Amino acid sequence: MNKDSISASAEAVYRPSAYEGRVPNYAAAADRKRVVRLLCKGRCCKTRWAEMTVDYPGENVLRRSQVLDFTATCLKCGRIARDLENVPLQMGMEKSA
Repeated sequence: MNKDSISASAEAVYRPSAYEGRVPNYAAAADRKRVVRLLCKGRCCKTRWAEMTVDYPGENVLRRSQVLDFTATCLKCGRIARDLENVPLQMGMEKSA
């Protein structure tokens, strides 16, 4: 195994996956590596799609993060969420029961 193949395989492990499912029209232009679903506390007052300022880091990282470590902007009303500890699942993927 050469150095290039090791780098390529390591990169594949740590690269966030892009969401490939359907999103509503208001979220269609968002970067799929950054979209999450969250409770919008702005004008929407319900669960909406939002775009994070960074690629989705994973559920465990979000749960351990502090306020202002990550932010996400509601793609419907534009409100910025600064506390993402309650964003449990990337891009609305549901956990299996």
